[in-house]
Amino acid sequence: MEIIDLVLSDQRTIRELSRQKNFKKRQSVIESVPELKAFDDEMISILSSDLDPIEKNKKLKKLNTKMNEKINELKLSEKIKPSYECEICKDTGYVNGKMCRCLTKKLNEKLFKFGESREIIKNATFKNYNLNLFSDEPIVNEKSLRDFMAEKEKLAMDYAENFSGEGKGLFYFGKSGTGKTFNIGAITNRIIERGFTVIYLTSMELFEVFRYKDTFVDNADDYRAKYTAIKDVELLVIDDLGTEVITPSNLAAFFDLVNYRTALHKPVIYSSNLELTQLSKKYDDRVFSRISGSVEFVEFIGKNLRYIKEI
Repeated sequence: MEIIDLVLSDQRTIRELSRQKNFKKRQSVIESVPELKAFDDEMISILSSDLDPIEKNKKLKKLNTKMNEKINELKLSEKIKPSYECEICKDTGYVNGKMCRCLTKKLNEKLFKFGESREIIKNATFKNYNLNLFSDEPIVNEKSLRDFMAEKEKLAMDYAENFSGEGKGLFYFGKSGTGKTFNIGAITNRIIERGFTVIYLTSMELFEVFRYKDTFVDNADDYRAKYTAIKDVELLVIDDLGTEVITPSNLAAFFDLVNYRTALHKPVIYSSNLELTQLSKKYDDRVFSRISGSVEFVEFIGKNLRYIKEI
């Protein structure tokens, strides 16, 4: 069974469990109130009768209206109000014919479950941000590295708190081990906390999707589903851009992805250990110009902190 089918099957189970739970809750209240119980018994009697279907529906509709009026009169509406795992789609998985955010998140979690990259950022939070790791000695215009990193922290926090699902992304660049991935991880985890759909992956994982999505390997359908998710997720995060192997075909796929998301104002956050001049040479002008026009560039400086556990 394909991943999408598994997710949809799980959603059907959730929907059925919600239906059963809400039915039991409603029946429990009805059974405890004689007036409501009488309405319910009459409905059961009508359902089992030999009445003409049209006449039967009329009677049931009339009784249902009376029952709801009695429920409101007795102020029992809140007690029998249905509850759902997702109040937006009522556990159907769809809103106005489009996949609900809850179902999108479940699909993304299944599609990208095996990626090791999420492990890299699982502890990256603003709460764990430790500015004391950085020197307070002035280096540029009386600013210290600690001052620079405090600015980066504020920028990251502002971006995460103001994220709306559209607009510009960020492009973090600078030497390895200077805190880029931690900052990206903190943004990613906070935006996920806020309920948005986010896919975080390395550039090598991304280009692997490009490589296999149009092939006939056994799990090609999963790669195609991944590509669709990558295109449409509210925030896409691509770490370590520049470490992947470039070919004409995957470069074309990368351009299509960047172009698609840019046109729809869907933000992407990138990070790279390469300088901007190196990046502009690695990718052709149309790719880099699309990226440049859709992000704010943020440079990271300082010594390699790769072997320090907290940033």
